[in-house]
Amino acid sequence: MFVKELTLKNFKSFKSASLNFNQGFNCIVGPNGSGKSNTIDSLLFAFGENSLRSMRVKKISDLIFQSSGIAEVSLVLEDAEKGKHEIRRAVRRDGKVKYMLDGKRAKKYVVTEFLAQNALSTQNIIKQGEVQRIVEMNPRDRRTLIDVVANVSEYEQKKNEAFRELETVQERLREANAILSEREGYLKALEKEKDDAQKYISLKKQLDEFRASLLLVDIKVMSREFESALAAMLDSQNKADAARKSIVELEQSIAEKHEAKEGIHALIMQRSEGKQLILEREVQELHTSIEKAKTLIEEKKAQLQKSESRTHELKLELMRAGDEVSGATSRMKEGHEEVAAVQKIYDEEKAKYDRVLKDSDSFSQQFHDARTAFEKANGDMQSCKDELNALQAQVSVSRETARMKQDELERLKAGDFVDYSGKKEELAQRRKLAQKEFKDAEASGDELFKEEKRLNEEIRSWEQTLLRAKEKIYDLSNRLKHGREFEVSRSLQAVLEMQSKDKGIYGTLEQLCSYDPKYAVPVQVAMGPRANYVVVDSFRTASKTVEFLKQNRLGRVSFIPLDKIHGHKPNAEDDELRKKGGSNALGFLIDFVEYDEKYARAFQYAFGSTVLMKALAPAEPLVGKIRFVTMDGDIAESSGLLTGGNASERINVLKVKAELDEWDKKAKSAEESRKAVLNEMEDLREKMSGVRKSKAEAELRLKAIEIEAAHVENEEKRDSEKQSNISSAIARLRKEVKELDAKCADGDEQRTALIKRLSELNIFALEQKEKIDFEKEKNYGISLKEKEKRLGELKIRLSELQNQLASLQTQHSVYEKQFNSLRSQQETAEKEDVLARNAIEEADALIKENTRAIREKQAELKTVTGALKDLYEQRESLEKHIAKLGNQKGDLQFKRERFEREYNEFNVNKVRIETNLANSKAEYAEYEGIEIPNADALSQEVKPELMARARSAEEQITSLGAVNLRAVEEYGTRSQEFAVQKQRVKQLFEEREAVISMINEIEGKKINTFMQTFDFVNENFKRLFSQVFRGNGSLFLENKTNPFEGGLTIEANLEGKEVKYLELMSGGEKSLIALMFIFAIQSHSPFSIYILDEADAALDHENSRKLAQLLKELSKNSQFLVVSHNQNVYRDADTLVGVAMTKDGSKLVQVKLNE
Repeated sequence: MFVKELTLKNFKSFKSASLNFNQGFNCIVGPNGSGKSNTIDSLLFAFGENSLRSMRVKKISDLIFQSSGIAEVSLVLEDAEKGKHEIRRAVRRDGKVKYMLDGKRAKKYVVTEFLAQNALSTQNIIKQGEVQRIVEMNPRDRRTLIDVVANVSEYEQKKNEAFRELETVQERLREANAILSEREGYLKALEKEKDDAQKYISLKKQLDEFRASLLLVDIKVMSREFESALAAMLDSQNKADAARKSIVELEQSIAEKHEAKEGIHALIMQRSEGKQLILEREVQELHTSIEKAKTLIEEKKAQLQKSESRTHELKLELMRAGDEVSGATSRMKEGHEEVAAVQKIYDEEKAKYDRVLKDSDSFSQQFHDARTAFEKANGDMQSCKDELNALQAQVSVSRETARMKQDELERLKAGDFVDYSGKKEELAQRRKLAQKEFKDAEASGDELFKEEKRLNEEIRSWEQTLLRAKEKIYDLSNRLKHGREFEVSRSLQAVLEMQSKDKGIYGTLEQLCSYDPKYAVPVQVAMGPRANYVVVDSFRTASKTVEFLKQNRLGRVSFIPLDKIHGHKPNAEDDELRKKGGSNALGFLIDFVEYDEKYARAFQYAFGSTVLMKALAPAEPLVGKIRFVTMDGDIAESSGLLTGGNASERINVLKVKAELDEWDKKAKSAEESRKAVLNEMEDLREKMSGVRKSKAEAELRLKAIEIEAAHVENEEKRDSEKQSNISSAIARLRKEVKELDAKCADGDEQRTALIKRLSELNIFALEQKEKIDFEKEKNYGISLKEKEKRLGELKIRLSELQNQLASLQTQHSVYEKQFNSLRSQQETAEKEDVLARNAIEEADALIKENTRAIREKQAELKTVTGALKDLYEQRESLEKHIAKLGNQKGDLQFKRERFEREYNEFNVNKVRIETNLANSKAEYAEYEGIEIPNADALSQEVKPELMARARSAEEQITSLGAVNLRAVEEYGTRSQEFAVQKQRVKQLFEEREAVISMINEIEGKKINTFMQTFDFVNENFKRLFSQVFRGNGSLFLENKTNPFEGGLTIEANLEGKEVKYLELMSGGEKSLIALMFIFAIQSHSPFSIYILDEADAALDHENSRKLAQLLKELSKNSQFLVVSHNQNVYRDADTLVGVAMTKDGSKLVQVKLNE
């Protein structure tokens, strides 16, 4: 496509002109100032040029001829295949422009696209001075012309985009690495807590197993003791009941004998007369007096018996209370001594801390063997003692059982049996009450368990808060370390420290607001240095603070006094401008910031009507009209000033410090709340321990009732069997008595063997003790770490002892009150006993006296009459029989009292065992769910080993100190997060490597494309050079390896001359070769039209001729429009256009030279 016609109307110096161009070489000539170049300007104008400078004018009106109102250029283009197309452009004095394409109005971009499709643009024109500019170019700039042709900018653009992507990836990689480092640091810190927690859990499990095992051993022993004590108590009760029954039977027999005696006495009285009657009456009165005295003695003895039982109980209780008081006193004394001793040891250990002995060898094996043997011997001795006590109790029970069975044998012979219905009813009532107590304790335990679960959840919640706070503290501390470059100035720090004294100082602008982290970059960029401006209530406060800074030479600070500051609140006009940003405008930035309303004026001053935009490019309509900031941190002021580039969130040290302080407070608060809940949990566990104890006591009572009920059932069954078959029962009882006697004899033998074994163990223990050198433990095995551990243990022990001492003092006070009360009761009982015993003695004396008197009276009565001798003998016989029965009754009363005392003693022992057993079971219930290895096989023999292992576990747990049990779960979560972050870093690293690889690939393609273009241009340059000159000419790269690091030089080797570079050639040669260089470049993407505006101005005669020949040759394939005043050039043109200036403007004359 070439220019067919050019029509000018009121364009520059042309009022009206029209030209028809040839498809070949067209030349426009004329004197200077005639308007030759205006024709070229008209072509630029038609091609859509907007630069007034390119069209050599200062203003739009300079394009319009004289006083005309509109200038217009019409260009007709013709193509053999596409036909003709007309482009028309007009401009008015007010700058309004109109484009026409093929007679239809069109937008500029439509015209521009049409021209570009046909390889037409302002690039087709070689203007005045361009040839000289190429001649004067340095080699690097000259090389950039090849860059343009090779479209290197496209690769550069892609590479720059890749570099931006690389920068983004590297920034994300830096951030990811920073997060990874923070998480790795926190994970390492958490790992120790996790290890300690796992160690604590393992040790606690072991300790619980040891303690539960020890309690189980004790429970087994005490259960056996409890059952033995209960059996012995029931046996004593049965014996006492049997004695009481025999006493009742004797009393009935005595009553019958008295009745018979009274009958005889009545006969004697009837038959006797006179003195005999008087003697009989006196004897009768004496007998009555004796009976009253005996009755009194019985009553007093019964009183003494009850009193004795009560006194015995009081004595036992008083002994127990006294033991408790003395024990508490002793323990208090020991506690004081132990506190003082531990304090002294602690002080000594502290003093010796820096004087650790060098000798840290461990104890000898002999020492350990002796110590182990000593501890085992002690354990065996204790086991032996326990076994001996159990054996003695068993033998005693067997003997009593044998005696009881012997008594029962006698009773069976007499055909005497017991009614058990009342006892069974009593047991049923007791069982019902115990079951109710057990259920109540179980219900209370369930309620307390629910409360414990709630407190555990609360503890877990506080521990999570504490861990979160620790993580935030760690993260913020790291941010502060990385934010040293943003440290606040000394002056600002001094002003902020005045906040506590002056309430009118509120803080910096950034301290007083908050925002979503995703808006951090635009908010911080928009605030700029104002972020550290200090907001104050008034100008007076600001003035006073400024004076303080001056006096102390602390530097300068900017203030925002709320009573004086003038801010700009977005208005309707601002909102209209914001709307022009369309969907790219997110809103006014101030709306994305949260702050207290009383600081509104400060933030209106800082942000004003700043608009938040998504991106920079679509925000062009708002530039110079309103202030805006993009999400990437590019900011445009309302003046039009634009600041941009890479921006990232900066660390606000003041805000981070404030946040760190806040999280530190949260951590302390969470720790305090956690401790409070733990204290509440301790109180709750004490209550649970009490409930478990009550439950265990109720359970033991139920067990005792069941045992007693089983005993009653067996007795009842046995009596029933005996009733059905007394003879077989008697035989069986005799056999059982014999077996029990044999068992007692066997028990005596075992007792002798155990005593011997106990003696041997005692001697062995003493021998082992002599081998132990306790001084070695003082002199060896000590190291610095153990010293530190020892000091920690002593400190903990000292605190425990002091708490125990306070508890002992409270116990001592309670025990002392109990002891005083019991002693008062004992003294009262003793006084009553003395009075009763005195009454018995007086009654005994009266009986003796009356008995003597009766004998005298009876002797006298015998002398009075012998007729009544038989009656007297019968009466005496009855009296003797009554006396014998009375002796038997007294013996049975003695036995009954002994059985009752034994019963009371067994009962006291049973209560003691029952209490201890209940406490142990309640404590054992705390370890419910713990699996104890070989629980059935546990015995007293393993107790020393269990105690030693429990002590070792306790010491290790104590050495761990406070343990964070949540650390195990938290470590797992954080490990996963760390692994995810590590994978992210790896992905980002691979992404960065991929981007770097892409950059290298783009660079390789760029160089390859450049070299291909260079080779093509160079070949065309060589061809054109050979057409004009005799010799060779070529383009030469200064750096062939990396052409973009060097320039481009043109070299020529003319016939008969040495090789020359462009810089060393003559002016004419330089210009001609520069033109050839331009044509060679354009041959890469050849145009159908070339326009030269006085490009030959610097050529001499010979070089002008050569240029004309070259243009003539090139015009065979392209149209050339050349402005020249050189005759050697225009005489070879196909069409010659002459331009002359007249009073009506420039005029044209056209001549076709080829016709």
